[in-house]
Amino acid sequence: NPNFVFKGNVTVDNGTGTLYWTKGTGTITFSGTSAQTADFLDKTVEDIVISNTSATVSLTGNGVTTDSLTVDSGATFDLNGENLSYASASSTTNNGTIKLKGSETLTNVSDLDTNSGTVVYYGDNGGGGSPFTIKDFGTTDYYNLTFDATLGTDVFRPADTLTVANNLTITQGTFDNATNDENINVTGNVTMDNTQTNMGDGTWTVSGNFDNYHVTTFNDDASTLVMNGGSSGSPVDLISNSKMLYNVTIYAGAYVQVPSTGSHIATAGTVTVNGNLSIAAN
Repeated sequence: NPNFVFKGNVTVDNGTGTLYWTKGTGTITFSGTSAQTADFLDKTVEDIVISNTSATVSLTGNGVTTDSLTVDSGATFDLNGENLSYASASSTTNNGTIKLKGSETLTNVSDLDTNSGTVVYYGDNGGGGSPFTIKDFGTTDYYNLTFDATLGTDVFRPADTLTVANNLTITQGTFDNATNDENINVTGNVTMDNTQTNMGDGTWTVSGNFDNYHVTTFNDDASTLVMNGGSSGSPVDLISNSKMLYNVTIYAGAYVQVPSTGSHIATAGTVTVNGNLSIAAN
């Protein structure tokens, strides 16, 4: 049961026959200093460890089944449209970054880590898979969640309540909550710099900053933004400016400020202030 350490690419090939891989109890570690690829031919292999902090390690050609996946701090593992399966229901240890298109099938994957790491959805560059359904993992879905579409027209949408334990960042693509009108819960910050966001008719509960200042097209729909974070000495920011919100609620005990960079709130519905709201002068 040896441990394998690979600094280059790994390709498993049947050749002209059938290759049988008998999984041991060791580990397969990717520790190169440049980009690495792995094609495991859908085999069941040893525990996978991604420790390459110089470049991305990507699945290619086929998926893989393993008992566990660990992504080290500073490392990036890209599913690249291939499927990931665990032999039994298990969580993932992600201290770095896991990337996926959104079309992958995850089997027995309880989560992609909910107390550390970042998960990035990047779509398929207009390859026809859009819209992509955001994968739901239960009570808490992600720690840091980022949408950074290779092509701005790719669409990502939740099909259940989406709960992010830290930051939600939408850099590129369309975030569409108008189709299913789910509730969105974010413990950290929400930042939108993307092509389009459809808020839907759900409730967005945000404990950190909410910044939609730079989103190109922002549709408020019949959404409610609830801000429940901040303190008297460290208020959270609401940076919206000309982007029309619908309902806004400042939760009891919350401290929210509208800084000079987003010096007014525009709403189509109601603003309810049960906590503390300050608006900077232009």
